[in-house]
Amino acid sequence: NAVEYFVCYYDYYQPEAYVLSSDSFFAKDSSINEHIEQMRVSATMTFLLLCDSLVLAILSAMLGLGAPEDFLSLRLILSVGEHIDQRQVIGHFSDLEYTRTEFELTRGAFRVRGEVLDVFPADSDTEALRIELFDGDIEQLTLFDPLTGERLRKLQRYTVYPKTHYATTRERTLSAVDTIKDELKGRLGQLFARTKLVEARRLAR
Repeated sequence: NAVEYFVCYYDYYQPEAYVLSSDSFFAKDSSINEHIEQMRVSATMTFLLLCDSLVLAILSAMLGLGAPEDFLSLRLILSVGEHIDQRQVIGHFSDLEYTRTEFELTRGAFRVRGEVLDVFPADSDTEALRIELFDGDIEQLTLFDPLTGERLRKLQRYTVYPKTHYATTRERTLSAVDTIKDELKGRLGQLFARTKLVEARRLAR
């Protein structure tokens, strides 16, 4: 009973480029549409959680996404009455690629005020979650309007998912770093063997 959209979220995209004549490198530049990014996360959650859903997607928008198992394994499940370590929860939000703020609460951000944690879930565009603790126990979970602060409804359980599809585990990140280093070493060896010193120095940068 849900229809979602999964499309490209770039308002503007310029790929990286190299100009040989001037030995100039131009880094990739892009601008992401926040609303479309929210729709993408919402579509992913709908696809994973609801069997009677329809997701309209563009194939190119799905290329290069992170591992689905990482997206699910990183989620944070919260329940009223559960005992949690506030510092671990804050660290978990960071693993989900949420940004800590002390002021305005925007999508994909969280803030901490004593034993109250506010988080604006990545799949939502109108509702944020308030986590109220007492001695480390979750006393209340409440959805509220992040603009007005109005309380909307209380919950017994809530799941926070990663902000982006590129969130991944630390183990996978470290493994990727090792692979990249090995590939770099091999490619530099090839360039030096062919006396392409300029190219090797450029790659090493």
